[in-house]
Amino acid sequence: MKKLLLVFLLLSVGVWGLPLSGLEIGEKATAHTPSHVTGPHAGSAICPICQYQSRPACQVFINGENDPVDKALLRMLSEAVTRQSKAEFVAFILFMKDEPPHLQALNQAVHADNVGLCLLKDLKIRLSPNTKSTPTPP
Repeated sequence: MKKLLLVFLLLSVGVWGLPLSGLEIGEKATAHTPSHVTGPHAGSAICPICQYQSRPACQVFINGENDPVDKALLRMLSEAVTRQSKAEFVAFILFMKDEPPHLQALNQAVHADNVGLCLLKDLKIRLSPNTKSTPTPP
């Protein structure tokens, strides 16, 4: 019963007032060039948005400061990519503050070669609610 109440409370808070994160449904994302450390595009700088365009995809931007959470997220995305392979679903975790050896170790610990682990250090974050984040120009 406590779990049910907690789920209801969390859903209620999300619906009635707390700001949501991410793009709105149908909103276009900005292209970027991450450095793919592991996954299907390892060793490249392919933009997932440009490569996969309107295919179903998930991109998660994180700082990589909590290894157990990073591992759980990677496992969850890897399972989703496997389950949704017929729909050509792809997933990427873009680390803002990490280094390749850690990403390689994370991938080896979870065995999730179907999810791209990438570095994206050139993304300029704009904190104004009226502007979207965009990559830093070359």
